[in-house]
Amino acid sequence: MSTQSFSTEQAALDAICRTALDGVIAVDLDGIVVAFNDKAEATFGHRAADAMGASIVDLIFPERTRHICLSRIKDYTNNGGTASTGPNAEWDVVHANGHEFPLEARVSRLNSDEDAPFILFVRDLTDRRKRESEIGDAREKAHRATAAKSFVISMLAHDMRNAVGGVTGSLALLDQDMMGSREQEIITAVQSSAHQLRRLLDDTLDFVRMDAGEIDVTLAPVSVAQVVDELSETWTPRLEGLNSTLVLTCAQDAPDTVSTDIARLRQILGNLLSNAVKYAKGCDVAVTFSAFEENGLRIVVDDNGPGFSIEAVSTAFEPFLRPGDQQATGAGLGLSIVQTLTERLGGSVILGDAESGGARIELCFPDCQVAAAEQDHNALENLRFDGLAILLVEDNATNQLIASRFLEQLGCDVTVCGDGISGLETARDMGFDAIFMDIDLPGMNGTDVMRAIRRGEGPNQHAPLIAFTAFAIRAEREEIMKSGANTILAKPVSSRDDFAAALQTALARPGVASAPIKRNEDTVTLDPQRLNSLRETLGEEDFGELTSEFVSDLKSLREDLSSADGDGEAVRKATHVVIGVAGAIGALKAQAAAEDLNACAHTTAMEGIEDRIASLDSAIGETMAALGLLLEAS
Repeated sequence: MSTQSFSTEQAALDAICRTALDGVIAVDLDGIVVAFNDKAEATFGHRAADAMGASIVDLIFPERTRHICLSRIKDYTNNGGTASTGPNAEWDVVHANGHEFPLEARVSRLNSDEDAPFILFVRDLTDRRKRESEIGDAREKAHRATAAKSFVISMLAHDMRNAVGGVTGSLALLDQDMMGSREQEIITAVQSSAHQLRRLLDDTLDFVRMDAGEIDVTLAPVSVAQVVDELSETWTPRLEGLNSTLVLTCAQDAPDTVSTDIARLRQILGNLLSNAVKYAKGCDVAVTFSAFEENGLRIVVDDNGPGFSIEAVSTAFEPFLRPGDQQATGAGLGLSIVQTLTERLGGSVILGDAESGGARIELCFPDCQVAAAEQDHNALENLRFDGLAILLVEDNATNQLIASRFLEQLGCDVTVCGDGISGLETARDMGFDAIFMDIDLPGMNGTDVMRAIRRGEGPNQHAPLIAFTAFAIRAEREEIMKSGANTILAKPVSSRDDFAAALQTALARPGVASAPIKRNEDTVTLDPQRLNSLRETLGEEDFGELTSEFVSDLKSLREDLSSADGDGEAVRKATHVVIGVAGAIGALKAQAAAEDLNACAHTTAMEGIEDRIASLDSAIGETMAALGLLLEAS
């Protein structure tokens, strides 16, 4: 190297050492230090005069790792600065006083000359690692706090649900026809407050579930007329009591039936109507159902109150944030929950002002229409369970009274036990058609009782078990079902229809001849609306290919079912696939038969499973024949 080149190189190196924000160490091809700036002195505790001429490996690396570091440096230098280890690295290095600390190093060449030195820009990572550790500890602490919060709220909610259920259930048992007008007004006011309390409780629990990612939805065909009827029955009296009017309208283009979660839709509309009552007191409220795009549902809620302020619109969906000009009470969770639930149902929420003044909230659910089907809107009201022997295991006296009265109104004979141990003993001594089991019981909790019943040889080993509980967190529900429950009836309940629905679900299990379950024998083999929609979406060629593949899938699944030989797990797997593919193409009869067989395969006894396999086999045969005719006509 010429003297001029060396001088230029040294000048460049000196400039880098002076201006760099980090420590700078320059080494030659042999790893000997040729530059060591003041920030490197502060980082390592070595004076530059002592560092110059020393081996970089001996100077800063612990003895136990020197051979590894030397190998990596040689690999890096021999490859011209392009080693696989890359130019950036984090190392454990040693200070002059002997303590080790983490270091970040960025490596580059001074210039392109073959013998140009390598430059290490180094930074002590001790403070960063400390901050990362503190952040990690804080995050873990926050996770533990969130878990603890969810647990505490869940436990509190259990007791609150019992209390609210006691109020709403007792009110439902009262015969208001025997009361005077003044007493009826008082009862109506108490009912309104109880419903408000229940909504606040449900909002709080749902917010906890959302925070934990535990909001589930179950889509099923729902009659829009049924939704309208329920809104009218529930909300018209409440608004009339507040000198307001509820106007419900179904536009001519409104769909007959949509695929949604009816419980979640009720909750969404309940929150919106509650908000309208709260913020537009004495005003009229209108709810309009109409078509959205080609295959969807639009629900518009209008009121003629003060409307949304700019601040209200900007914070509407933020939990706990409420505009400063609002005087109404509440937790500020309603619209946040509405938005989350609507999105989970595949829809969206739009806020604005109605044309006539007041507030407007628009819910849009695309692609949710399904073929209309006959529905008995009074099915639960007409259900009777005359002579059914029911065991109710419940420690709360109010819940005992309410549940017993509702079950008796359904025609059931009820035996009541107040704790888990007596409930288990009674279940071992007497046979019952169904058992309602509270979970939080003294002496022995409900899940342990149900496990003991399922394990035993008593008369109720295979009886339908209905968990009657206020526990609502997903993990708790899963644990309850694992313990042997057929279904869960969530507290609080406010009408006998809740018990009728739970019995209908639980008694649908095979082997209970007294179950008054109405099955639609006229279910069509193929849904023409679904098929036409698929044909229009895919085009003739792809639709034909899809149909052929579906026929092939059905043939394979039919073979799987025939070879299952009563194996519950094999049946569950096969029917799960049938449900999915049949639902996708609109094979309604095969889907219904598969759902029935799947439910049977999930029970312990699996009584009647052979008949259900035969029914599904027949439905699959009909479906394959219908699809074959469809392919021939294409």
